[in-house]
Amino acid sequence: MSIMDDLLKKLSATVTNALRSSAVKVKSDINQGIDNAVKNAKQKASIRKKTVKFDTLPQNAEEMKAMPIYDQKDEYVVAACTVAALLRYAANQSDGKAMLDVLNGPENPANIDLQRMDEKLIGNDYMIRSYFKGASPENDYTPTQPFTVELLEYQNSRDIDNYLYLYVPSGGADNPRQIQLRKKPSTGEWFIWVFQGLLMDIRIPVSEDKWA
Repeated sequence: MSIMDDLLKKLSATVTNALRSSAVKVKSDINQGIDNAVKNAKQKASIRKKTVKFDTLPQNAEEMKAMPIYDQKDEYVVAACTVAALLRYAANQSDGKAMLDVLNGPENPANIDLQRMDEKLIGNDYMIRSYFKGASPENDYTPTQPFTVELLEYQNSRDIDNYLYLYVPSGGADNPRQIQLRKKPSTGEWFIWVFQGLLMDIRIPVSEDKWA
């Protein structure tokens, strides 16, 4: 066998191995894509949706507790009331904080949380209005009535005992924002544990967008 024949044989083997490796990788990528598609489909299928409707939004803690729907043992109501309390805080810090104190139960909002609320919400109440159905940048985040908050619960939302992760869609964001609740086992009541996800930036209203 000549040197040229030997080189051609080695080149042929290299090409064959490369093609085989590429085929294996393509097959692996396809399988991975299928696995991800199935996983995403299962996750979407396992999402539980719940809506909470307010005929009128409470303006203080007493009005909130007097609402027919108010129930501290209903985790979805507690989460929706958190949205209402934050919206009230944007207009009146005293009333909004009193509502949050009720919803927080044993743990009042930390000073750092109140500072962040001041920074994000004062003068920007549209951020919280965006969590009500019908609100969008195009209509300056004007909700439809009755005021409706949609809450999403995923398959792993209750993986930790006595804790619950819920997600609130926003008309100004591509992904829903997280709120965490904690249950008090001795009473069966749910309270806010972490709500800072609701303070994340969203798209500004069209009326305030100079590039719109």
